[in-house]
Amino acid sequence: MANTSNSQIPSNCLEAYVLCSDRSAEVVAAFLNVIAPKRKSVHLDFPFPQFSDAPTRVFEGAEPLIVHLLEQADYEYSIYWDCFDNVLCGQVMLFFTADGGLIAGIANFSISPTDALSTVMQVARGEFGYVTCDSPPPESREEFIEVSRRAEGARIIDGRIECGHEAL
Repeated sequence: MANTSNSQIPSNCLEAYVLCSDRSAEVVAAFLNVIAPKRKSVHLDFPFPQFSDAPTRVFEGAEPLIVHLLEQADYEYSIYWDCFDNVLCGQVMLFFTADGGLIAGIANFSISPTDALSTVMQVARGEFGYVTCDSPPPESREEFIEVSRRAEGARIIDGRIECGHEAL
């Protein structure tokens, strides 16, 4: 269960997640190029399927894997990048869900939780999101929306940013 309250959480462990409007090359490119123009993948290669004992393929870099995941919308995968020369955040993340969803996230951000959500929401064109601490997002769109609705801290519900349970 994701920790969805962020009023007493140290800022260095906060993560902001937004369910993207769609799983597309345009959304991926906009998110990565706007939020993290200077980035380096945390991993050198990417076994596919992720966490498989017998991967059917190994991608050498995140870009070819992303192309594959956009073509095969029923596969899930988590990809992380470290950011360089970035005043916004220290890490960006993309989570491809098995139900065809895409979740964008940022970690170690230097702005308020509501500003972090707003920034990701605008780029990812998302309608739902929340801030948590060191907890990966749910693995489906439906579950992500439910966690967003239950979040006690900064969150996005139906395209509106809320802090606690008050709309901003």
